[in-house]
Amino acid sequence: TGGVQSYALEIRAQLPVAATFSHYDLNQAGGARVAIGESFTTRVETQWSFGEVTKGAGSSDFLLFYNTTDQSEKVIINFYPVGGGTVYTEEFRTRREDGSLADGLEGFRRGGLSINDIGFLPDGEYGVTVTCQVPIVAALSHFDTESRTADGQVGNAGLGSTTAVMPEGQFSLNATTEKIGVLNANAAAAAVTFTFSFSNGSAYRTLLNVPARSSQELIVENLPNFPTGKPYSVSYESTQPVTLSMNSPAFEDGVASAFADNAYTMWGFGEGFRPGDNDVHPGVTEYLRIYNPQTTDTVVEITIAYDGTPGYETFRRTIPARRMSEFNMDQFITGNRRLQSSWYATTVKAASPVVAYMGHFDRSFPGAFGTLGTPMGISEVAT
Repeated sequence: TGGVQSYALEIRAQLPVAATFSHYDLNQAGGARVAIGESFTTRVETQWSFGEVTKGAGSSDFLLFYNTTDQSEKVIINFYPVGGGTVYTEEFRTRREDGSLADGLEGFRRGGLSINDIGFLPDGEYGVTVTCQVPIVAALSHFDTESRTADGQVGNAGLGSTTAVMPEGQFSLNATTEKIGVLNANAAAAAVTFTFSFSNGSAYRTLLNVPARSSQELIVENLPNFPTGKPYSVSYESTQPVTLSMNSPAFEDGVASAFADNAYTMWGFGEGFRPGDNDVHPGVTEYLRIYNPQTTDTVVEITIAYDGTPGYETFRRTIPARRMSEFNMDQFITGNRRLQSSWYATTVKAASPVVAYMGHFDRSFPGAFGTLGTPMGISEVAT
């Protein structure tokens, strides 16, 4: 009460839960209706990283962080320019209501920076690290006032990883462009080998060299002879730990996410909505993308749990080895539930670890977002 308030959310439960937060905005993207959504993370770290952050006209980026402890500590943000050059450093400390600055980000407090408000930082694209002496959670919100789109993501833990996977790939499908930002914050150069794995079993590979302490961009539509018209996942192997962020201006908005460095035997999504068949709502598109990093096929159980109605439904599907499969969530809404608007949550349970991602597009608002699920179950390194 008493005015506009910024906040963080922390969920504590007696048993493991999965949660998704969705935000619909009318102001930040040039007056366009846009959406940002992301699963809650189970990780707290002293360092987070992002593959792409933008400063300049046409963009409004916000780095946000939450102190999970009762101690105050400074937050140090380093900006690594695309192509290399000077690494810029900003320090965040909590500004109290009386205008004074605390010694750091105060305990159990949310903090953040508007990138355009950092006066000494030149306009451009950056990879970013966020470091604190106590465990925090860091996230990025990106609003593009020119394309009138938005996206958001929780950061990558640490300085990234040498292997990771993103099941989402939208170029030539629901997006006319797609960009992957790559941050190498190490003291040595990184050779990053990308594999685009298509749903029909084919693959496309390319190499990106990222100098030490710099970031680079991979523009998918600029890749020679890149296949089009087929859904795909993206994985990579790198000679140094790197952080990647994918951005697709898709579905009249934007979908983006960090890459998953681990696969899990269970993923959870708190978000889910299907308008009833007789609803005047023009429609919601929601889909699952599941990547199987194993060398053998694996069976997954997709369970839909409904809000306000008893029971749940479980569907089994086989995900081929080293491939991604896409499922329209509409096929899992059956019987009389199709006649009424259905809110639901989804779990993906697998015989061996997989990576699961969910996309959401609301034509009525309109707005779109995509997110990895909340990881649960047994894990292994994603490749």
